Amino acid sequence: MVLLDTETAGCVISTLEGRLDDRLYRILLGCLAALDKVLPFIDDEEAVRYYRHLRDTAAFVAGTHPAGAA
Repeated sequence: MVLLDTETAGCVISTLEGRLDDRLYRILLGCLAALDKVLPFIDDEEAVRYYRHLRDTAAFVAGTHPAGAA
């Protein structure tokens, strides 16, 4: 979970810095898929809120990439 958090946050930060290239976009999509897979299995309420927020932020960021905006 720590690596997933780090990779997702790194892609979000890269977007804020104007650096979400195609490689990072693919990584971000992988993070989104992983978050979707693990979220149903998290049983800590605070962790669920945190990872849902991270997932929602990542989905928003993915939508800003030209390939995601289509």
